[in-house]
Amino acid sequence: MSVDAYEPFLDLPPQSIEREKAVGLWYEDDTLRVRGRLRDRYAEPDGSHTVMHEYRLELWVALATMEVTRVEVVADALPYDECFDAPTFVQRLVGLRLVRGFTGEALSRLGGECSCTHLNALISDLAIAGLFHGYLGVRNHTREHGSLPEMPPNDERTGICSGWRDGGQLATWMADGRGIAPSHIYPVDMVDRPETDA
Repeated sequence: MSVDAYEPFLDLPPQSIEREKAVGLWYEDDTLRVRGRLRDRYAEPDGSHTVMHEYRLELWVALATMEVTRVEVVADALPYDECFDAPTFVQRLVGLRLVRGFTGEALSRLGGECSCTHLNALISDLAIAGLFHGYLGVRNHTREHGSLPEMPPNDERTGICSGWRDGGQLATWMADGRGIAPSHIYPVDMVDRPETDA
């Protein structure tokens, strides 16, 4: 598939390869909808682009349980006929919960010849939907109530990255039960919490 006009993401020179991945989500009643897309493009010397791999993926997740109830995958461009077998195996994701450990379990169900390395790269990014779901919940609560929601003490994420480092502001606030720490995303005037030295 050749694409002659598109907005470059990385602004690479001719004879280069660019991967675009995106994951987004929204709510539909009691369902969390997750949409993902992966596209690998080769920049031809003449300025045109050849799409080497392209997948579109949709998940339906029951909010009450965070269980995947439906999956749809469309392979728009793949290099070989055998590659198009991989999307049929993605139904193995139905029944998985979109919580910690989702990526490892998903990839174990889609290993070997029933998988596609490019599709698995997209599936690996779906775990971010759990975090985004939390962000949406906080934003919705704040909009409706004028303050951040109360959260029980939780140290589950402590140590997962530099922002959640042990002893850091975010990890400390969450572990102490103070909830979300103030930041440019969550300004201090939105944080309706007892006085602290943070």
